[in-house]
Amino acid sequence: NPTTAGTVEAWVWVDTHADTAGIVHKGIKTDFSDEGYTLQFMGVGYPAFGLVKQVPYATRIITSSLKLNTGKWYYLVGRWSATEGKMYLNIYYKDTRNKTKVWSSSTSYTPGDPVAYPFADSGPLVIGSQFMEDYGLKGFYGFDGKINGVVISTYKKADIDLRTFF
Repeated sequence: NPTTAGTVEAWVWVDTHADTAGIVHKGIKTDFSDEGYTLQFMGVGYPAFGLVKQVPYATRIITSSLKLNTGKWYYLVGRWSATEGKMYLNIYYKDTRNKTKVWSSSTSYTPGDPVAYPFADSGPLVIGSQFMEDYGLKGFYGFDGKINGVVISTYKKADIDLRTFF
């Protein structure tokens, strides 16, 4: 259960896009009181990585400007380090000439930012959806495709450690 640093990784293959589909999501409650982090889609096809702090409640989210194509593998990585005061989202994929490409974004925050401190550990880990107790849809925000190789680490992996996977 990562706290002040961590890495959330997953290989994904999208069959069809769904708005806010969950890939790896920590928490299930509608009031987000058990949520800690999320690797999901924001909108239709745009991966996002987010951190949630419970007391006081605060969120920080990075959303990709790269829309994922259907029928293709992507390696998604969300990382953070409170001591660095940064969080990252990386997307690795092959282009039409089979060359490895990477889309990256990061955001900084100050040590006083509430999101820089430990996250909730009470929520269950959900892979393939953002299961919600009752959030209008009375179900989940499911992912339509394949998810493989989910790894959650209690430290922020270095760039070089990520590149060796693709």
